[in-house]
Amino acid sequence: MNKYKTYMDFLGTDDPLQLRPNTDGWIPIAKDIRGKLGAKAYLLDNYLGFVFEGLHHVSARDAAEDGDNASTLLWNAIRYVMTGDEEQGNKNPLYQQAKEYVDAHPLPYREELTQHNIYYIVLANILPIHQLPQYLHRVRPPVAKMDIVRLRELYREIGMLLGDFDPMEQLGESIQASFQVTDASHIYMQGTVEALLYSLTYRDNETSKQVFQLMLEQSPEKESNTEAE
Repeated sequence: MNKYKTYMDFLGTDDPLQLRPNTDGWIPIAKDIRGKLGAKAYLLDNYLGFVFEGLHHVSARDAAEDGDNASTLLWNAIRYVMTGDEEQGNKNPLYQQAKEYVDAHPLPYREELTQHNIYYIVLANILPIHQLPQYLHRVRPPVAKMDIVRLRELYREIGMLLGDFDPMEQLGESIQASFQVTDASHIYMQGTVEALLYSLTYRDNETSKQVFQLMLEQSPEKESNTEAE
């Protein structure tokens, strides 16, 4: 299936049926559950309070910005290696890994920016390994204040009282569709993509080819040697 047939395949759809921006679609489900719980409707109120509070602490804007900052961190680490700026490099947490790779994998291209972009593409896979966990650890405290054990207990207790967990599952899916189109980790990684795409499409002045073409033309032997450990 061709994933890129129209402009909208790059931008996304404005079809409400596909986007499901029904931000109040969870309300009828919640009302139905509350009605069935009767005097114990407060259990659902507590559950929803936990969920909405947890979602409120996750900022898509901050996640994307942090992802972009991580890509800048890697770009700078490679630059410090290539310019021999050890003083600045030692202040960069990705410098040592970038240095080990660059030193062990010289490239045949004359243009430094071409080399820089290729190194960035190859080393970009260290961002989810090293930087993403740090981001999640940093933004976790507000969410971690939520009593996740109590949240699970509420879910289980409500399901047992209803005699059926399907309504709670439907409620969760509706809330997720309305308020959590994607999670912070994926937004963070999307924030790193802009620099990666720039590197892939950078055009080498010597060969007049874009970097992705140069990488695709590498022999299997060279390709295995340029993969980041």
